[in-house]
Amino acid sequence: MRRPAARWAVLALLAVLASGGGVVAHAHPGSPRTHSASETAAGGRATAELALAAWVVARLTESGLPISDPVVCTRPASNPDPEVPPPMVAFRDRRVERSYPRPVVAAGGAVEVFASEAEVADRLALLEEQTIAAQRNGFDEMGRALHPERRYQAGPVLLRLTGFLPPQAAERYRTVFEQAVADGATSDDIPEEVPCSI
Repeated sequence: MRRPAARWAVLALLAVLASGGGVVAHAHPGSPRTHSASETAAGGRATAELALAAWVVARLTESGLPISDPVVCTRPASNPDPEVPPPMVAFRDRRVERSYPRPVVAAGGAVEVFASEAEVADRLALLEEQTIAAQRNGFDEMGRALHPERRYQAGPVLLRLTGFLPPQAAERYRTVFEQAVADGATSDDIPEEVPCSI
């Protein structure tokens, strides 16, 4: 019995109805639960950034890359980091054989979207500082183990990709990522929110 999911569905329905919105049906019984942008907006989480991140991950998936389990990342309650994470959608790459309890870049990747390229530069600088700390200590300032990752930027969008993939696989991600951002479209289907360790 899935009471938390049922409770969430009732709260989302009430929020959508209270905002004057309608109910949006989702296709394919048994498929992962996603939220439409209008449904999520009532919950206060829909943004143009999440819609763009969802679009990019959908394009990566449609290109044939072995992606599964896309989710909107929220900060775990146990994470004391004061840094507010950017809007992001994380995913798993089925070729990564390691198992993680939460979505992490090491398991596949994450698409992070910012308001400007300057914010991406700030994020890249922060990630580089964390990488240097992790290399020095074996873990970053949050106690997370060092895992290799690749980073690609296209405008205000950052793709963080697991370093456990071979270079040619990473290049395929980069190519599709850059084209998806250049398309400038967004997705109305926003993945489910879950705590991530990113």
